[in-house]
Amino acid sequence: MQHARLLQSVAVIGACLATVAGAATAYASAAPAVRSRPVGYTIVSKQFAAPAGVESGGMVRCPQGTVPLGGSAFADSSPQARVNVSASFPFGAVWGAAVKNSSDVATTFHVTAVCAKQPKGYRQVQSKVVANPALRQTQAAATCPQGTMPLGGGGFTSSAGTDVTMNGTAPNGRSWIVRENNGGSTDETTGAIAVCGHMRGYKVVRGKLLHLASGTSGGTFAACPAPTVPIGGGVDAPGSVGVNFQGSFPTGNEWDAFVNNSSEIPASSTAVVVCASR
Repeated sequence: MQHARLLQSVAVIGACLATVAGAATAYASAAPAVRSRPVGYTIVSKQFAAPAGVESGGMVRCPQGTVPLGGSAFADSSPQARVNVSASFPFGAVWGAAVKNSSDVATTFHVTAVCAKQPKGYRQVQSKVVANPALRQTQAAATCPQGTMPLGGGGFTSSAGTDVTMNGTAPNGRSWIVRENNGGSTDETTGAIAVCGHMRGYKVVRGKLLHLASGTSGGTFAACPAPTVPIGGGVDAPGSVGVNFQGSFPTGNEWDAFVNNSSEIPASSTAVVVCASR
């Protein structure tokens, strides 16, 4: 009799344990993905004024003991789709950027840097300065040394005029590619800068293609797979001189990117994120 009750109790306990295990499994599957951030991983961001009709610049500095892996700028609003990023690049422990506001409305913009402890092979590589003729789009590429990959990057322009802005900024193989639009009447120059290094879990992810009608603006994103986190990113937006980069920034496990299509034809863009882990 006691033996029968013992077997019955064991069966009840087993059923309870199975229920608890099932609930735990369900909870685990619903829990957020665990992320493995690089040592010292910190995102630094600061807001700056962007008065109407002029170029404005800003910069942020990584905390002591860390270096910028990637970064960008973002126009918080873009009246008439005419506030765009013209430069965004690292120099030392700083990430700097410039925004051109060709509208008649003042706005603001953010400069953001993704910082971490210096990884193996870390180096900031600048491309050759290339010609950016009037009314043309020019591409520049900064290529990382063998054994390293672009963690982040950006570019610059010689122009302070509001009609010269970025079209796209994104990695491609071992290079960081920048496309600069010169919508003005004066020939300028441009260049790219890549942040190079070797990091665990390195992966480049492209988001869904975003289609933009003429005269519209829009944003898209690319997400890092667990356990990686965003360390850099940008946008791939090939097209006419009228397709411009409003900016991008990291958020959670994503990199968000925005484009203004001031051209007379439809355009498309794709957010690109560079991911890594500890």
